[in-house]
Amino acid sequence: SVTANGEDVLYYMFRNKGEMTIKSGNYELSAFEGGAMFFSTNSNMLVEGGNFKQTTEGWMFNTLGNGVGNVITVTGGTFNRYFIGGEAFHENEWNEVVIPSIYTLSDNGDGTWTVKNAVCYDTYTGFGYETLAEAIAVTDSITLIADVAEDAALTKSITLELGGCTYSGTVTLTAIDVTLTAAEGLNVITNVDEHKVVYVDGVYKVAPKVYVAEVNGEVFESIQEAVNAANDGDTVLVIADHEIACDAETLINVVGKDITIDLNGKVVTINADAEKAARVVFRTDANAKLTVQDSVGTGSV
Repeated sequence: SVTANGEDVLYYMFRNKGEMTIKSGNYELSAFEGGAMFFSTNSNMLVEGGNFKQTTEGWMFNTLGNGVGNVITVTGGTFNRYFIGGEAFHENEWNEVVIPSIYTLSDNGDGTWTVKNAVCYDTYTGFGYETLAEAIAVTDSITLIADVAEDAALTKSITLELGGCTYSGTVTLTAIDVTLTAAEGLNVITNVDEHKVVYVDGVYKVAPKVYVAEVNGEVFESIQEAVNAANDGDTVLVIADHEIACDAETLINVVGKDITIDLNGKVVTINADAEKAARVVFRTDANAKLTVQDSVGTGSV
């Protein structure tokens, strides 16, 4: 532990002209007004840990020189100054004090901040964040640097780069105009009534639900959903023209029940291509019975 509190005596706690690494310890500077805890001149300084308290009005960090070879890098420690973009920097050299993006400056709630491991960083600035929520509050472009399971509710559109990591949480899009640009396969939902999430060209979007079938007054977004909900003797009524994507071997599968599908004058188009071609449109198992009819006379598949 080093305490420097002699009036007008000590200007710097650490001054570096070569290569200096600070690993641990307790350091308090409350002496010369205008001094600095760390001062590096045309050299590199690494702060890996320790507790640092500066009660003078000077900068906590100061470098003399620019560019490579004139950097104070901070990867650990607890400080009584929030020194990212704040008054703790030398006003002309703030960009020479660096916290790598795999770390972040975490508020302890007692007037101190500790450098901790980050789970993601601002793609624009490279500044790391301890939680996804902290990053979302600040930026609209985020890159993961660790696996994250944290749920997120978005009130603005963001871009999320996985960076080779795994995101296993749930993202909720809270408004019609909120989007998430990210890899396909994430669990993305919306709490906007009568809307759902669709994935188009790399973007998760909120879209209105379109109901195409009905069973006993209950509406469904697909004929298969209606078939699944139907009981013996029920009729699945098609209520809108629509397309069915060929994303499965069987498009409409009836299992263990006796039902009717009424086209009701509607046109159902099977949207097939060479890569995703269904082998069967309607299928029943050995315990099922299916009647397909068109009560209006203008329906088709």
